[in-house]
Amino acid sequence: MNILALGAHPDDIEIGCGGTLLKYTKAGHGVYLMVLTEGAQGGSAKVRRDEQLASCRILGAKEVFWGGYPDTEVPVTRRAIQQIEDIVKKVDPAFIFVNYFDDTHQDHRHLATCTVTASSGEDIRTPRSPLPGGPSSRSRTLSRKSTPRSSSSITLTTPTRTIVTWPPAP
Repeated sequence: MNILALGAHPDDIEIGCGGTLLKYTKAGHGVYLMVLTEGAQGGSAKVRRDEQLASCRILGAKEVFWGGYPDTEVPVTRRAIQQIEDIVKKVDPAFIFVNYFDDTHQDHRHLATCTVTASSGEDIRTPRSPLPGGPSSRSRTLSRKSTPRSSSSITLTTPTRTIVTWPPAP
């Protein structure tokens, strides 16, 4: 099974779902990462990129894809959506992990919106199953585990994959 995790900046993925990804790689699943910026507003772009690549090795990720956007300027555009869609098609993930839709950082919100839109060819209203270990389901799945801007996450299940958001930063 392949898993794709998307982050707007280096370290977003590790902070949001790094432990989960490590469990998947240790179980023999393929983990792929997509990072849309080099995070230059948070430090040296070269250092942050190198740290991201080192993290990929620790997590056992098969590949990291870069979006090439300036930090704090991740757009909600057809180009960004198409980039994500192309990676989704290439990786063919069963699960996609991404920032929360109502995060306080605009890059995180925009990435979440682009990710769901990139999966819009899917019928998000008719899921195939919930998270691993759960029973099969043909009912609608949009579960909010708590309230927005606290420790919430949302799970959208489509016929071919599940999109999971991690909780927003406080």
